Amino acid sequence: MEQMNVVLALNQTLPYEFHWTTGKIIILPLTVLLVLLAIVGNGLVIISWILHSYLRTPSNALLVSLSVTDLLVAIFGISLTLQDQLLGSWKIGETMCFIWIFSNFGITFVSSMHLVLIAVDRYRILFHGVSYLQSRTIKSALRPVLYLWLFAVALMSPLYLDWNGTVHYGQHPKLPEGSLDCQSRRISSWRLLLILNFIGFPSVALVLLYYNIYKELKRRFRKSLASYNPGEDTAAINLSSKESGKDELASDSIVQDVMTRKTEVVAEKERKAAKTLGFLVVAFLVCWTPYFTVVIASVINPNISKSFFHFARIMGAINSGINPLIYAVSSGDFRRGFRQTLTKSWCR
Repeated sequence: MEQMNVVLALNQTLPYEFHWTTGKIIILPLTVLLVLLAIVGNGLVIISWILHSYLRTPSNALLVSLSVTDLLVAIFGISLTLQDQLLGSWKIGETMCFIWIFSNFGITFVSSMHLVLIAVDRYRILFHGVSYLQSRTIKSALRPVLYLWLFAVALMSPLYLDWNGTVHYGQHPKLPEGSLDCQSRRISSWRLLLILNFIGFPSVALVLLYYNIYKELKRRFRKSLASYNPGEDTAAINLSSKESGKDELASDSIVQDVMTRKTEVVAEKERKAAKTLGFLVVAFLVCWTPYFTVVIASVINPNISKSFFHFARIMGAINSGINPLIYAVSSGDFRRGFRQTLTKSWCR
């Protein structure tokens, strides 16, 4: 009863075309928090990369490019979604409607494909080694990003060629007179093409790439154990033991201890790599599966509520907010850069 009274009180204080629901009371604070997280997190990655030269490496350039893209998603995607939810209808014009639709599909596509580029970069470092590292520069690392943006523009060409056919901008029959609506029309072929490109293909590519990376790391770990020769350490330790007056039993114990340190170090590296790679893939799939499901369902049933699309879209956008935590915070150099950046800002 109290919850109903709160909702009624809120509805009386807002414009007539907007009505609070329990879902909006839950989603709106989550959306605001997500926007702040994405702006602060990705902004910190970008500023740290600019300020600290030791962060300006090819691998980190891809991370920063991802942060720039995720920042655009937060500003033009999540924030405008919040505006549409809060005011109950579209209030900021047709141009911003175009930018919002492009962000929802085009910029999100570029963001998800950045994850694939990062996976490919790590794959090539692992399998091609020195030959790849010697030819890799910041410029060469960022060149595929330019191609991604060009492809995103081409992918969104129906927006330019058939705006009225792909986007509904105008009076919505379910809204009060004078309330405008901005959303992509639920055209099966175009929406399915977009979804397959910015969710389906990256998901498959990420799973395959990271599976092969994990498998190679595991193979190298086993090979290092098989090729380990305790005889070399035994000779060195026996010599040291004789010089210090220790018996052979003590030296054998030391040899076992040395081997067990080596084994645990390699195992720990493998465990961390497997955990990080697994979390990256799972986070992407968990964040975007709801949206993928809702879009597929809308093709079957066009009458699915707009609220489901908003919620699923926010779930997908969470990936943009947590990417700095996944990719940058796990790096010791970035953690150092964050501390230095925040310390300088705080002192000033």
